[in-house]
Amino acid sequence: MDQHAPPDARLPNFMVIGAHKAGTTSLHHYLGQHPQVFMSAVKEPCFFAYLQRKGQPVPSTVPFAESLVYTWPDYARLFESAGDAIAVGESSTAYLTSKQAPHAIHQHIPGARIIAVLRHPVDRAYSQFVMNRQFGVETIADFEAALAAEHERRLAGWPAGTHDYAELGRYGRALARYHAIFPAAQIKVCRYEELRDDAHGLLQDIFSFLGVDATAPVDVSARLLVGRPPPRSRRLSRFVASQSTAMQMVKSLVPAGVRTKVRDRLESANRSPARMTGDLRRRLIAAYRDDLLLLDSLTGKDFSRWLTE
Repeated sequence: MDQHAPPDARLPNFMVIGAHKAGTTSLHHYLGQHPQVFMSAVKEPCFFAYLQRKGQPVPSTVPFAESLVYTWPDYARLFESAGDAIAVGESSTAYLTSKQAPHAIHQHIPGARIIAVLRHPVDRAYSQFVMNRQFGVETIADFEAALAAEHERRLAGWPAGTHDYAELGRYGRALARYHAIFPAAQIKVCRYEELRDDAHGLLQDIFSFLGVDATAPVDVSARLLVGRPPPRSRRLSRFVASQSTAMQMVKSLVPAGVRTKVRDRLESANRSPARMTGDLRRRLIAAYRDDLLLLDSLTGKDFSRWLTE
């Protein structure tokens, strides 16, 4: 399998590399609204994370594998409509922690600009767990137990990333691989809180980083792929949605406005995930201490503030 890009292919000149569960789907959408920016229609092609597979797809049983791209022709097709866009990009959260992606990107696109949005590693891990439970990917119902199973799952050959709740939050280690081969001026690291609380301000900063008009209007009202926890009780969930004769009789006796309020409260209570214990959160934060200090030294930002949050 040819491991080189077609000579006339239009390839991206920037990458959003993660982190997973840190708002990258929304950021991808916002960036694509800019008239001078082209974003691939496919998010998460993860091409450079799998380039060493030489075109061989991962097993079909791997969760969330539908969008993966494995060959140069297929990857180049993602950008063939870029036209005269100044900034051409794609978003693949697998690139952040992949050991292969930094070198593969640098080998083929050495001038690529790298963008990372980082979320508090403990919150990120729990959000991933909730998403996996929502989609039926995680069979363990307790977050701490899922964390405890992480290492054994990897040793047993489970696919990288899907159940790596703690490991995917070691941002310092991951970004060190990029800083080792890319100039610091080509790497931009942002906080998830910036995207959440001041998306317009963050986008202006990113647009300047990409060399496009920072004043272009962008609609940031949409928040995409916000996780919805699975129901605590599937029996209660079925009861709320029931169309049985008994439920129809109840509906006929209770005013619509009252029914709606009761239903919403029941659904909200049933969807609210169990809170992480303070002890577990403190232990997890402590485990990230050295990595966050490394992240501070790489970026010059105060990510170690997360040690007290």
